[in-house]
Amino acid sequence: MASFHEHRDKTFSTLLGDVRVEIRHYYQCDHCHHGHFPGDAALGLAGRRISLGAEAVVTLAGTLTNFGQAARKILPKMAGIRFRESTVERTAEANGERLGKLWEQGHTMASARDWHWNRDARLQQVAYISIDATGVGQQGLGGTKVE
Repeated sequence: MASFHEHRDKTFSTLLGDVRVEIRHYYQCDHCHHGHFPGDAALGLAGRRISLGAEAVVTLAGTLTNFGQAARKILPKMAGIRFRESTVERTAEANGERLGKLWEQGHTMASARDWHWNRDARLQQVAYISIDATGVGQQGLGGTKVE
């Protein structure tokens, strides 16, 4: 059974800047001495120094260009946050590994459903997809060009 042991502070990086939490309750198992912070888990911060929102933006930036440019140019401009290249690399790669494992287990990012497919100028069914977080060109009605 874990009992309250002490308060420990920690600084987390968020999209709104660094947030220092000074009163974090640290519990430790009386038997094995393993400790944890229940409050961190409730906030989705267990084992992290980056909030979930900041992590998502760091991961996206790391997929747009190389990790160095993501750290030096993209993140400060996109979100006003600064991380080192190594943090961008570790964060993006860890999330890529998690996503890969989910796909290997058969998980999808949305529920399965039937799609209403568009038709092109030759009335062929078409779908437009993007796999690299960029825009996707599409045809308008009757095969016309659309923005």
